[in-house]
Amino acid sequence: ESMRNSIGSATTVAIVGLPDHNNVGDSAIWIGEREVLASLGIRIGYVATWWSYDRRALVDAVGGAPVLLHGGGNLGDRYPAEHHVREQVLRHFRDRLIVQLPQTVSFSDPARARSFGRLANRHPSLRIMVRDAESRRTLEGLGLGASLSPDLVFGLADGRSLRPESETASGGVVWVARRDIEMAAGAERFAGEPGVLMTDWDDLLGEPQSWPDREVAAREGLTRAYWQVQLAGGLRGRILRAAARRVGLLDTRPWIGRSTAHLNGLTEASQWLELLAEYRLSVGMSLLSGARVVVTDRLHAHLLSMLVGTPSVVYDNSDHKLRRYWDTWEPPASLATWVSGPEEAWERVRPGR
Repeated sequence: ESMRNSIGSATTVAIVGLPDHNNVGDSAIWIGEREVLASLGIRIGYVATWWSYDRRALVDAVGGAPVLLHGGGNLGDRYPAEHHVREQVLRHFRDRLIVQLPQTVSFSDPARARSFGRLANRHPSLRIMVRDAESRRTLEGLGLGASLSPDLVFGLADGRSLRPESETASGGVVWVARRDIEMAAGAERFAGEPGVLMTDWDDLLGEPQSWPDREVAAREGLTRAYWQVQLAGGLRGRILRAAARRVGLLDTRPWIGRSTAHLNGLTEASQWLELLAEYRLSVGMSLLSGARVVVTDRLHAHLLSMLVGTPSVVYDNSDHKLRRYWDTWEPPASLATWVSGPEEAWERVRPGR
């Protein structure tokens, strides 16, 4: 209902921000978004990651349809590449509805927060969905309204079997501990404890060369598409397109300065990204489904565990993303337990407790 209210009566949309990295959670969000839209009868006419976003290709594909911005945890200055594309979309498309799907908002630099606030406030038709109450308060402080919505990973429950065909049989403690800029320190000391499988999404998925043949081919295709996009946006292409724009040629010949191979590559890239998102999610679900209990400072290890019925023990990450979500949507005690950090988590799950 929240999604339909935000999008209105549109039957076709574009989505910008499809994830292209080994994060099971972001892949789960994408698939949840896709399935919620399908359940509402809304067609996705254009898809782009942060590096493949092409303003003209979007218009060619969907005309004046609304643009949706992928949900997750990158609205802010922690992930500048993704946020830059978000701001580009707001500047490029003032003629249509823009919907930011549920995000966590996190700015470390107040000046950057104010800059985003000014840009967003100038957009005539922007609707923002956030997944925790503190994010909504942050935006209100910038003069922006926002609606509260659970993470769209819960869209998975409507359109797919949550139990994978096979489970990674651990039967013990699966500890998904962040090893990136949002990590909470201290978990690594428990990695060698009996019955503990400690991993992060990158470790879980392994090197791309070890993936199944179909996924390896998709990864290689994406690499080619990436460089194709970069070359198409090079100096020669930019000069040619700028000249064509000045004399109005782009209005009737939008392909000027862009090769057909480049445009076909964007379409193929979205198909490869779909395949890889499904693969990442299936590997993650296999691991979480086979655990006795999951310990984590990753939001989606916790949320996916709830969806498959595996108990989780949860502690905060460095920017308090989990605490904020927990305080807004506290889960049933039978599904998850909040703890202060890795030490208390171990006391809860250690053998013989």
